[in-house]
Amino acid sequence: MQASLLALLAGLWLMLFSSPPSAEAQSLTLQQLMNQLRQAGERSHRFTETRLLALLDQPIEQSGTLTFIPPDHLIRELSAPSDSRYEIKGKRLTISHGDGKQETLLLDNLPRLLAFTASLRSVLAGDLATLQNYFTIRFSASEAHWLLALIPKQPQLARQVSRVEITGQRSRIDRYTLFETGGDQIITRLTPH
Repeated sequence: MQASLLALLAGLWLMLFSSPPSAEAQSLTLQQLMNQLRQAGERSHRFTETRLLALLDQPIEQSGTLTFIPPDHLIRELSAPSDSRYEIKGKRLTISHGDGKQETLLLDNLPRLLAFTASLRSVLAGDLATLQNYFTIRFSASEAHWLLALIPKQPQLARQVSRVEITGQRSRIDRYTLFETGGDQIITRLTPH
C-alpha cells in the first residue's frame, strides 16, 4: 500500500513539475513544413554541388550562392572559375556567362532542370500544390529533421529523373539530391549565407 502511494505521489510530482513536450518534439506534418518554408521568405545559401557521373571516375564539384526571392525567382551564381549566373523566373531560365553573353531558355524543354526547379523552388516557396502537380510526395519527420522524397509523375520527367530527395531542419534545406534514371546523382549541400 505504501509503495503504491509513493508511486502515485511520484507520478503527480512528475506531472506537476515536468515541462510539457516542446513543439519540436511533436510530429511535423507536411502542411506545417510547407507553411514554415513559405513564411521564411527571401533567403540566400552557399552551396556545394557534387555530380557523381557513371562515366567518370572522379566527381565534378562546383560551388556558389543560391538565392530565392518569393514567389518564383531563383538565382544560382557559380564561383570561379565558372563565374556563370543562372536566373530562373517563372518558366524562363536566363544564363549569363562570364564573358557577358546571355541566353534565355524555356524550362519545359529541359526536363532535368525542370525537375530541379519544380522541386527546389516549390519547397523554398512552400508551394505544395506545384509539388503535388509534378511529384508523388513521401514525407517523414523526426523532432527537428525532415525528408521529402519526390517521385516524378510526368512521363517526360520520369524518363530522366527517378527521384529527388530533400532534407532539412525546420524551415531550412540542408541537402538536395537528384537521382537520374541512368544512375547519376547530383548532390547539393546548402548552408545559410
